[in-house]
Amino acid sequence: TLRVVSGRMVSLMRATFMTEAMLTFVLRWAMQSSDFRWFAGRSVLDFKFEGTQSLDLPPSCQPLRPLAAALVALAAQSLREGESLAVIQLLLNRFKDGGDEVKPHKHRCRQVCLSLGAERELDVEGKVQVMRHGDCMPLNTETHSVPPTKGSGKPRVSVCLFYGSTQEYQERSISVNANDGWHGYSYWWEHPQDFKRPQQSRRPNYG
Repeated sequence: TLRVVSGRMVSLMRATFMTEAMLTFVLRWAMQSSDFRWFAGRSVLDFKFEGTQSLDLPPSCQPLRPLAAALVALAAQSLREGESLAVIQLLLNRFKDGGDEVKPHKHRCRQVCLSLGAERELDVEGKVQVMRHGDCMPLNTETHSVPPTKGSGKPRVSVCLFYGSTQEYQERSISVNANDGWHGYSYWWEHPQDFKRPQQSRRPNYG
């Protein structure tokens, strides 16, 4: 049985049913999709879930469904004994070239992040690793970033699945956000275009 450990790279093609052709198909779809929105140095597309164990994606995103299922299976293998999976968000980052970047940040939950397309460096707590097409990085609250790469004109997409255990979800102790209020008060990261209501009304209604 494959052990999925935070900070240890995993090849999705070796660990799941996904093939290189399937991953390349998703990459091409993502590079052409008009559903992405610009945010902080790259384009993003996100889907929010309420502690589910499977992902119900819209028909327009059908090419993502096999990949999403593979990431869910990988995430399930990272759980501790006795835990059940609770997915909260799927987030795609589209980088048009090596000049795009992601600043250092972290999340209050676990994640599995897949790299598609051109290879890029990923800095995790000061340790730099190169992610290639089909590589996955499991993380658990570590600070990480994607520095810009000079002279690289090739596109890249990262597909990140954010999750925790059902107990963590029920206790509301996990969130894609490092701090409440910056990109929402709920479990999910929210795009600034969706984050316009007064702060007092942004707290989730759990009742």
